[in-house]
Amino acid sequence: MDVKYEPEFEELQAEIDKLSNPAATESADWKKVSQLSSAILAEKSKDILVAGYFAVSQIYLNQITGLAVGLTVYHDLIETFWEDLYPPKKRLKGRINAVTWWIEKTENALSRIKASPVAQETKKEIHDHLNGIEKFLNGQLPEPISVRPIERALDKFKTISPEKPVAEKPDASKIESATRSAPADQTAPVDIASSGDAQKVLSSGFRAIGRAALFYLKTEPTNPLGYQYMRMAAWGPVEALPVTSDGTKTIIPPPDLQFSNTLKDLMAKADYKNLLEVAEERVSDYIFWLDLHHYIVRALTGLGAPFEKARDAVCQETAFFLHLFPELLTFLFADNTPFANTETKAWARTIGFGSMPESESGLPVSQTDSDNTIMNLMAREMALATDLAKKKKLNEAVELLQQNLRKCYSKREALVWRTALSQLLMQFKKVNVAIPHLEQILWDIEKYQLEQWDPDLALNGLKTALSGFKMHPDQSAKERSEEILRRIARLDAISALNLGN
Repeated sequence: MDVKYEPEFEELQAEIDKLSNPAATESADWKKVSQLSSAILAEKSKDILVAGYFAVSQIYLNQITGLAVGLTVYHDLIETFWEDLYPPKKRLKGRINAVTWWIEKTENALSRIKASPVAQETKKEIHDHLNGIEKFLNGQLPEPISVRPIERALDKFKTISPEKPVAEKPDASKIESATRSAPADQTAPVDIASSGDAQKVLSSGFRAIGRAALFYLKTEPTNPLGYQYMRMAAWGPVEALPVTSDGTKTIIPPPDLQFSNTLKDLMAKADYKNLLEVAEERVSDYIFWLDLHHYIVRALTGLGAPFEKARDAVCQETAFFLHLFPELLTFLFADNTPFANTETKAWARTIGFGSMPESESGLPVSQTDSDNTIMNLMAREMALATDLAKKKKLNEAVELLQQNLRKCYSKREALVWRTALSQLLMQFKKVNVAIPHLEQILWDIEKYQLEQWDPDLALNGLKTALSGFKMHPDQSAKERSEEILRRIARLDAISALNLGN
């Protein structure tokens, strides 16, 4: 389809024309080029010239990682849609001109960016795509095509061997310097006369929030405000889902492979302090990579009780973001890397908003393999704890279950372990110690609306609470028992009848 006279293409071409216009007062807006070209390719036309515009924009926006993504899209497009590409096959000269433009502008873009080291896997991926593109085009076009200019431009980028990944830790002095030296936003009232003015004010505000987040993360790493502000700054500007080509695959560059491997290594070593620092520093760089937040939650969990509120803050902010955009759990980066891997999806189902129903999360409400693993572990630990208590080692039994409770990184998992702990305490007549835990169980069920989203889990918690309050001699406990029984009746009338008797 010819989109030449579509308003989106006219706006796109106006940006590209700035490259060859010596009188232009500003350079091309590559973010706009990326957005417009990706929208045209996904929704309007498989246009080889527009594909070139997109590929070049990625280099300016994301350097070598962007080149890899742009090549992936360009290669896939020409091989998959060659018969239907615009310009049509009868206008091969138009296609040749578009390819020539792409090669020249790619070479030019590479010459303008800093020659930073490149992971060996990324370099190989780039060369494979270039060779594949050249081979395919030379099998389709009457004139020979060479990508050698791009290859030459790549020579300045040294390769990092996979045996020696470099994990650059955040430098506190740099954070402090950046925080101090960043230009202060204007605090005087700004007249807002258009949506554009409003966007500028919001952008300035989000940048200021980001600086505040860095300050808190540096000076008070246990303070939940730093984590809340960091996500507010990263996710606040997001107004819509990313554009996809097939409902799930986006053209967003995947996370850097070296960075991803660094996170895996730190997690494997249980180096939670460095994992937290390295991961949290990149939240604003990878706003749609949900695995990153799962890594951060596991790091905060591993750091223990002082970081519990910070962990809860990350869970709550992530839950709210997914409440707004639940489809993100099924989306893919340009190289088919998922926004959320299987473990992250299982975690997402457990956090906030009543563990997110199927209609919102795209995940089943029934137990997952992760749930079954937790339940199996709990059964073994509960049996061991009961055995210890029978041997008059109740303190050791309680500590065993409390250790598992402290290690939980989701509210749902914590509720399961707290219920088990309460049952053990009641079994051995320590109801006064169990009551605070039962109160917490009731509070969690209400806060996360489990009676609506996970009735089985809610029913188990309510039954445990009912048993505990019925054991307590106080009149107030009896009144609580009646209230809990009514809640059980709403979920399971038969259980309520049996328990009432």
